[in-house]
Amino acid sequence: MKLFAAVLAAASILAVAQCANAADISSPNERMIDITGPIVDGDFGTFKTILAEHGDTVVVMVGESPGGILIEAMAIGELINKKGLRTVVQGRCLSACALIFMSGVKKGMGEGSILAFHAPAHADGSRSTGGAALSGAYLHGLGVGYDFIYAANSADGKLFVIKPSDIDFLADEWNVYFFPVTTESELEFFLK
Repeated sequence: MKLFAAVLAAASILAVAQCANAADISSPNERMIDITGPIVDGDFGTFKTILAEHGDTVVVMVGESPGGILIEAMAIGELINKKGLRTVVQGRCLSACALIFMSGVKKGMGEGSILAFHAPAHADGSRSTGGAALSGAYLHGLGVGYDFIYAANSADGKLFVIKPSDIDFLADEWNVYFFPVTTESELEFFLK
């Protein structure tokens, strides 16, 4: 148990982007929670509280986030997945934000949206093999295949970027399914 606590403590300092401001986590209506901005310590607690207050939530909208702390993102994602919620990306969703997005039991991409993954790093920018192992285990636990996990944790320092035009390729090649959510009617369908 002490080893697990030590791993969690060490992992909590892993950050893909070290950010001073917490994410903006809000609920514009009873069926939706928005997450924007950097993911920092305490955001999981905020998300959990808002989700508890809005029991009819079915969709978590993510976007306009540079990423943030890996452990916070994975905790948010695990709760999203456990509750059977859907996720939609609107705008740029990078790094830790993309990991949150991947937790949806059904995933939608808005027009012009971008997801970007990369190997986790420590706050000083050095690569974290432990962080890569954790994010790989997290993605695999969500049912994501090894090819996608390998690309998302690229060791060559490049971003693995996904745009709405990649939806068909991902489904055909890697069995990762995203739905286009570009119109109000598609969003309404996605909410059902």
